Amino acid sequence: MVATSPDGTTPGPTTAGPAAPDPAAPGPATPDPATPDPATPDPATPDPATPDPATPGPATPGPATSAPATPGYTTLTVGRRGPVGWLEFDRPQVGNAMDPVMMAELPVAWRELDADPAVRCIVVTGRGRAFQTGLDVVSLSRDRAGLREQSRRTRDADLALTGWHLGVETPVVVAVNGICAGGGLHFVVDADVAIASTAASFTDPHVSVGQASNWEAVGMVRRMPAAIAARLALLGAHERMDAESARRYGLVSQVVAPDELVATAQELAERIAEADPAATRARKRALWRSEDLGLTAARSAASGAARTVAEPEVPRD
Repeated sequence: MVATSPDGTTPGPTTAGPAAPDPAAPGPATPDPATPDPATPDPATPDPATPDPATPGPATPGPATSAPATPGYTTLTVGRRGPVGWLEFDRPQVGNAMDPVMMAELPVAWRELDADPAVRCIVVTGRGRAFQTGLDVVSLSRDRAGLREQSRRTRDADLALTGWHLGVETPVVVAVNGICAGGGLHFVVDADVAIASTAASFTDPHVSVGQASNWEAVGMVRRMPAAIAARLALLGAHERMDAESARRYGLVSQVVAPDELVATAQELAERIAEADPAATRARKRALWRSEDLGLTAARSAASGAARTVAEPEVPRD
């Protein structure tokens, strides 16, 4: 993608080198394939975008440190800080890649937070050096049933990973703390507000390992210019976008220092939480429906939603 020099004076596009992990250290295999083949044996291609789990980086401050985490999750940390719910990917040893357990826990966590009237905004982030690096195909290759189910969901457009997939109406802020690769892009393009730390980067290596990346590519076009999204999608592992470029092109709206990310996300979420929750949800529905409808239809739908919020139905005696 467009690389930014340290002094920020080189805005022109350059092609980044392959984002391959250290071949001498073990790492997770191919990232999230958008259409995994259940008949494919255990893949041997390493994930070109996932950080080397054998070299742990500084841990991102845990968003649930000031409140007890909800018990029952093994791959996620789910907690609350005031009116803000936090959903944290918690598999740092494999770049927070999604195994069958995480894919089963994500819908439960989303629905738990969305149904909690005390939660008025949800923040999503990752623990460790990575934000989210897509499917853990090594784990899936050992779970044939899980691989077949993910293949079916992808084929039938029935993904259940992000708030948008699940119809979550609570506003969602995504705080990208590190590498976001492959299927991790789902969470960024499906967020209402996306911010990143200067340590974040974005890459989509699907095409480099012979996989389609249609869902993420469509979402990226909605966020930023099509030509920029095409570079990221078509160059695969040879293209990596830094945080400042992601802000410039609209993939994220704010970039902060790594040690400021959690506090900034909490502050943004608290500001969103100050508004009337019914009005906020109605506004979110209108914004997202505008992506699916023409201008006139979207405005008509938004007007109807506004009337519903402003003039609630009066119960009859």
